Amino acid sequence: MKMRGIIFLLAVVLEASVVTTHAKNVVCYVADWTIGRPEPGRFDIDNVDANLCTHVIYAFVGLGDNNNIKLPDRGVDGFDKLRALKNINPNLKTLVAVGGGAEGSERFSRIASSPESRGQFIENAISLMKNFNLDGLDLDWEYPAQGNGASPQDVPNYTNLVRECKARFSGQYLLTAAVPSSEWSARPSYDIAGVCNNLDLINLMAYDLHNVGDPVTGMQAGLYGPGKDDTDTVNAGVRFWINNGCQAEKINLGVPFYAKTWTLTNPNDNGVGAPVSGPGSPGPLSANPGSLSYSEVCSKINAGGWTVRYDEQRRVPYAFQGDQWIGFENVQSVSEKVQYAKDQQLAGVMVWAINDDDFHGICGDQYPLLHALNTINN
Repeated sequence: MKMRGIIFLLAVVLEASVVTTHAKNVVCYVADWTIGRPEPGRFDIDNVDANLCTHVIYAFVGLGDNNNIKLPDRGVDGFDKLRALKNINPNLKTLVAVGGGAEGSERFSRIASSPESRGQFIENAISLMKNFNLDGLDLDWEYPAQGNGASPQDVPNYTNLVRECKARFSGQYLLTAAVPSSEWSARPSYDIAGVCNNLDLINLMAYDLHNVGDPVTGMQAGLYGPGKDDTDTVNAGVRFWINNGCQAEKINLGVPFYAKTWTLTNPNDNGVGAPVSGPGSPGPLSANPGSLSYSEVCSKINAGGWTVRYDEQRRVPYAFQGDQWIGFENVQSVSEKVQYAKDQQLAGVMVWAINDDDFHGICGDQYPLLHALNTINN
């Protein structure tokens, strides 16, 4: 009996050690449209390093008029390549994100408005996942009760949609959602406890906290605020979600691999909070005023002529040259966010989007920011 008890106790200890040492999540969104960028910015699903992600989320598929999900314009090719990543990493989880900023609220609001329409959407989602051997669905409604076509009833209806998805998926498929971190965006849209209780994972978009429409430069993903000012920061968003009933162990902390850029009103006034006349100049690959991929940022800095500074309060870098100003992430700031996620005992980290990293190693090592995210498991 004594030996049997020792063996039982050892089994319990071993089981507990397995539970407490599980790997943290590294969730990689892939923006489908970057397949259209010119080289060397062109990125397709088969550029993903499947060993650097625990989850890969294909973004985006849209919504149809009959509560169905529309395949991307490129057809099923992207899903075929997504499925092939499991040949490299059999433990990889593959999901599809439905919605996105361009989709808005109108169709989502209509789908969520009744048990019948929700049920049709859920069955269509299951068919999609089954047909393409996907592991889950990521809801990316930006945002319930906000935007054209939205309704105040979106808040309870979204909770119902999440609850009914979870029940119907029956553990066979993962259910995740991308949500904004900031209180001013999240509070009008969500019953936070009700939503989090019915999701497997929450991908917290802890970025876009300052945007190119602002009249001054700012950090889109500052970890903390200066002094006692800790609003519109990553920390404030995480604390808001947890304090309002979301389980820390379900939250993946979102990290942006793209930069925000502005054109300075006065090139000599170039700090954080400097007046601007508009967005920064577009990059040669991303071609989007006010935004650059990390690969574009590091290429500019490596070419010389830029002043680079690290904001010791907000824990993120910025750079300026002439009237151009860039707020971005680097290996140091990403590593500090990883440590923050560990300290807060979060589920892991998430990136929007993997295709903005230096995946070719133009500036040095391949995937420098993604490698920094993977220190979550060190």
